[in-house]
Amino acid sequence: MHRKQRVLREVNDRILDLVDRGDPGVNFFLCECGDVSCASPLDMTVDEYVQARNGGSRVVVASGHEPDGGGQVVARNGRFVVVAGTGARDD
Repeated sequence: MHRKQRVLREVNDRILDLVDRGDPGVNFFLCECGDVSCASPLDMTVDEYVQARNGGSRVVVASGHEPDGGGQVVARNGRFVVVAGTGARDD
């Protein structure tokens, strides 16, 4: 995982810690792609973020921000993509 991805993962984890998990309207996570200039917001709920993070090394990125040659897309919709095997750690 790139340094930028680690930082954004920490930001997203902190958002998750601060939000009311029962509020379905919360959807302000950030793209965890490796592009240092990217700060794209992700349109996803708390439940979607938690589900995406379950089950191994995964990052959540904006559609079109999938890593070149690194990782496997495990879920995709019109709003975000979940990528596994990028070296991300779920601590």
